[in-house]
Formats: sequence, structure tokens, C-alpha cells
Amino acid sequence: MFGRGLFPSSLASSSTFFTTGRIVFNNKDNWLIIRFILVYAVTMSLDVFVLKRLVENMTINKYLAGALTTIPIALLSFLLNSVFTFKTIKLCKKTAKGYMMTTNAEQTQKKYPA
Repeated sequence: MFGRGLFPSSLASSSTFFTTGRIVFNNKDNWLIIRFILVYAVTMSLDVFVLKRLVENMTINKYLAGALTTIPIALLSFLLNSVFTFKTIKLCKKTAKGYMMTTNAEQTQKKYPA
């Protein structure tokens, strides 16, 4: 049973890595797949945990529970991949006014103004 789900899951996660990395984050570094798999494991584990709690403890319909968790888990996945995997967002940058969140696009604009 374990072997039947392992190959499709690994194929799906690697396919997701390549499409997410290249299309969403414009990054072609294949060595980031380890970080991506870690983020994928965390978000999927959290999704399963929350779904199980919603269905079993709160007796919510499983389809409704899935609908309720889809957007928050997708946003969490995007944020974790932005910060940890592809590093397009730096959470804390010290400025004269304090700490602020920046993106690579903002940093590029400062280096190369239009």
C-alpha cells in the first residue's frame, strides 16, 4: 500500500516544484527541491491535521472542511515558499525606521531605477 502512493506523490510534488519554481517564482534552481519538499510536507501535514479536526471534532462535512482549508493552506504554502524555498521575501530588513518586510522586486527597483 505504501509503495503504490509513494511514486505518484513524489511525481506530483516534483512536477509541482518545477511549475511553481519556474512560473510563480521565476526560478530555475533545481537544488531548491529539498526545501520545497519540506514546505510541501509541512503544509500537507497541517492540512490533514486541520481537516481531521474539522471533520471528527466539529462534525463538519468533509467537502465543506476541504473548502474551508484550501485558501488558508495555499496562502501558507505561498508564504513559506516565498520566504524559505525561493527567498523572494525577506521577513525582516532593518531600516532607519525599524524592521520591514521587503521583496526581491523592491530590492531590484532600488538597485536599478527605471
